[in-house]
Amino acid sequence: MAEKHLYEIKHIETSFRTDGKMFKAIEDVSLYLNPGEIIGIVGESGSGKSVTMMSALQLIQEPGKVTGGEVYLDGNDKNMLEYGSNSAEVRKMRGGRVSMIFQEPMTSLNPVLTVGFQIQENIIEHLHLSKEDAKKRAIEMMKMVNIPDAEERFAYYPQQFSGGMRQRIMIAMAMSSEPSVLVADEATTALDVTTQAQILEMIRDIAKKTNTAVVIVTHNLGIVARFAERIYVMYAGGIVETTDAERLFENPEHPYTKALLKAIPSLDLKEGERLQSIPGLPPSLIDPPKGCPFAERCEYATERCKNEKPEYTEFTETHRAMCFLNE
Repeated sequence: MAEKHLYEIKHIETSFRTDGKMFKAIEDVSLYLNPGEIIGIVGESGSGKSVTMMSALQLIQEPGKVTGGEVYLDGNDKNMLEYGSNSAEVRKMRGGRVSMIFQEPMTSLNPVLTVGFQIQENIIEHLHLSKEDAKKRAIEMMKMVNIPDAEERFAYYPQQFSGGMRQRIMIAMAMSSEPSVLVADEATTALDVTTQAQILEMIRDIAKKTNTAVVIVTHNLGIVARFAERIYVMYAGGIVETTDAERLFENPEHPYTKALLKAIPSLDLKEGERLQSIPGLPPSLIDPPKGCPFAERCEYATERCKNEKPEYTEFTETHRAMCFLNE
């Protein structure tokens, strides 16, 4: 019998329409999460990281459309994608059982409503508490994410907070509905390095206390090295490699993963030595290549790579990579 996970995305596919044509932004993406686990999804901008998680929550709007796949929550057998995006089942999941922290809190928080009111409304919507009890819980959540003078700042507007404090408000709102899964979508990109570390450590600590599973979506390999237990590497709309974090950094198998790791700044660089970069650009998803999407940028590519798309090679139960070299 197949193992059931807390949250599972299977073979999800999302397409967008442009100039009258449909192109696949993500194709055949699968991943899973277990309670209390932290996973990372990494890759360059445009690789499909955010689209994958937004597709699973049915947040994709026209001209985009989820065109295939399955999403399961809490080990249930019902595919959540079979419900409409505005159905009661999906609304209960989105922002309730699965919460998302977005990259820029100022676009997610309503500037004309106080932060306390916005957290309170989320609690009422998903936990069905009274206004008074919801306000108490909102203040508790603000204290949990280390907002000083939470009772007073309950009545503050988003623009009265710094960027780091606004992101803490977003975490408080996301956690206020007691989610099973928390998705942090480039949640610290706009913050300085010190604040990034504080926010991510806070997310990790809260997740461990509440047994909440966390998805960290980022282009920063340093972040997933420190916080994630398993990592999915995405390129051109698909997952090219996945394994546990320690193995990925010690023994990467896909050339793209190896190239990403070589591009990380290191204290071992000698004076005058340049950082390595990945030559070229990601392929056009409107006119995708016939073979391996990384072939044109890969130092190991052969004619076969340019003409055939590789299948996954399994190295362990949890480590697989999509590359002919691995055969």
